[in-house]
Amino acid sequence: MTIGTFRNPSANIAIRKPDSIRKSFSLMAITVGNDGKQKTRTLKTETMKLINKQFKAGELKEDYALSLIEDHKTEELAKLRKSLNLTHDSRQIRNNLNELYIKKYMNDYSARDIEENTIRSTKNVMDNISKIMDGIDLATSSKGVILRRWRDDKSFTIGYKRSMTCYLNGLLRMAGREFKVSKPKIIKKKLISHITQNKLNRLLPQMSSDIDRLITKLFFYTGMRTGELFALDESDIKDGLININAQITRKGDLKLPKMGKTRTIVFTHKDLEGWFKEWFSLPKSTRLSHRCTYTKRLLDATRKCFDDEVNHLSAHGLRRSFAIHMIADHNLSLTKTAMLLGDTMAVVQEYYSGYSASENILSSIREQIGI
Repeated sequence: MTIGTFRNPSANIAIRKPDSIRKSFSLMAITVGNDGKQKTRTLKTETMKLINKQFKAGELKEDYALSLIEDHKTEELAKLRKSLNLTHDSRQIRNNLNELYIKKYMNDYSARDIEENTIRSTKNVMDNISKIMDGIDLATSSKGVILRRWRDDKSFTIGYKRSMTCYLNGLLRMAGREFKVSKPKIIKKKLISHITQNKLNRLLPQMSSDIDRLITKLFFYTGMRTGELFALDESDIKDGLININAQITRKGDLKLPKMGKTRTIVFTHKDLEGWFKEWFSLPKSTRLSHRCTYTKRLLDATRKCFDDEVNHLSAHGLRRSFAIHMIADHNLSLTKTAMLLGDTMAVVQEYYSGYSASENILSSIREQIGI
């Protein structure tokens, strides 16, 4: 099978922003000839020289300079396409170029010792990729444009798109691109290990010591991460608020909370003040000795107490229990729950949307809980 000559060239212009090495903007002209080969060159214009001069001198902010360059890019792209006898509306040209790469791919594929049914199946995959990428030139369109189109298309199941991804990456390699498209993730509904407040009351008598019972209550009613509780200082508790400024690792190193986010949460139980006084009355060495050993004792206790695997908890399971307790029992919104947890809305929605209450910040939470 021969491919034949591709008659329609393609052209685009990309903007390169300043970075740690490059201190100025530049316009890169990307053209693809009749043979499908891509060429890249820097466009040196008086307008770009002036913008970069003012940007380096601090007279233009990056966002404003970028907006000027976007306008200049449009002008230069029109000139470039005119010089190559391209029409401004080049959807068909881009589609024809993609067809060239598909033909090349299928030509190489057919040359192998592969069954006819497999070749037909691959051709169907290529046709579907062509439909998804309608109007997008795989050789010159930006990485972001290609990734967004692939991600946003909903015409096929995730499973089928996962199988198509390797073929799309093959076309991108053929087009001289240096990036890959990731396979769409299959989101599985997670079984969230947690206990309710009633089950907490059943669990506490099964804990092996008063300290373990105290730790369990503090985790359940604050939602703190393990390292955050053990890094807490008495000065972090004030006026019914808990200021979480650090966490302590299993190795005993003190560092910022996860993702560097400090946060403040309110007391969500009337007895928390007394529990914290009891906690801080213990020597610091005693408290820290439970940092790496508590979770195993909690897991053993929940296994003895509950038959259902969903109630078999690590310390992090008590954090999830807190979130569900806030949402399901106190009708707290996902936004407020995310604030208390120090998590992003995306994480909270993924784990707890099934328990979600109405969507309605710190000063109102105490009132809503009724403390």
